[in-house]
Amino acid sequence: MTRGEFVERFYAIAFDLRALVVGVNLPFDFARLAFDFGNTKDKRFAGGFSLVLWDWIDATGKRRINKYRPRIAIKHIDSKTRAQRVYRRISTSSGATSSTCAPWHSP
Repeated sequence: MTRGEFVERFYAIAFDLRALVVGVNLPFDFARLAFDFGNTKDKRFAGGFSLVLWDWIDATGKRRINKYRPRIAIKHIDSKTRAQRVYRRISTSSGATSSTCAPWHSP
């Protein structure tokens, strides 16, 4: 299974079906699958980072971030705990975008 096939299957199960995702050291695994990363914009995750798992290829053959799929936000709290959430970008009628949190949380 390719990386792209895996993240599409992960999206279908974890996000669309709202399944609980359980794993050991998931931030490390998500970081290995990530296409891109950046700082989080949510105040609850200040100092944390977000991972982009989903991308697409444009007409020129360049890989781009899929803005219609969620980012995974991760914040290191201490050596035994971390917080992570999945965020989805929502476009408003005015064209502005905002992020909302998916209903599951995995501390």
